[in-house]
Amino acid sequence: MREVSPPENADRIEWHLLTVVEISSGKEAQEPVEYYALHWRVENIVRFLKTGCRVEKLHMQQAKALHKAITLYVVTAGGSCC
Repeated sequence: MREVSPPENADRIEWHLLTVVEISSGKEAQEPVEYYALHWRVENIVRFLKTGCRVEKLHMQQAKALHKAITLYVVTAGGSCC
């Protein structure tokens, strides 16, 4: 991948994403790159829940209860974590 519009006075970033998905065109390469980009959104959500909400300190035993708590935290944050 190659950065299209680097910031002024900065070098263009070029990188390679390793995948087991067979790629035969530039268009096909976009899908795994988009999935990889989503990975960082997920990382931000997890970081928000662990450090901002301290969700691990809840020590919940049931997935349903934890799901409700996480949903409440994300809604309360107003998407600022994502």
